[in-house]
Amino acid sequence: MPMEKEDILWIIGIIMMVVGAILLIWGIYYIGAGATLSSYESAAAQYGYQGAVGASLMTYGAVLLIIGIILIIVGFILLYKFKISQ
Repeated sequence: MPMEKEDILWIIGIIMMVVGAILLIWGIYYIGAGATLSSYESAAAQYGYQGAVGASLMTYGAVLLIIGIILIIVGFILLYKFKISQ
């Protein structure tokens, strides 16, 4: 039984929403880890430590968060178009 175009769009929409949710959670995790690391780095700065790993982790987490939100929105639009076509 061949798949129709709407079925493929529906499956792609669900996959995009799941991947977007995973990236969203991953991004929140990296933002939290980066914030924790930044607080340790600011405490270590008085001993001459000059690192910005926490800030780069937070930036990476924010990028993942934005990509996740975009994927969820696009997946929702695909599912909405599938619902209208029914």
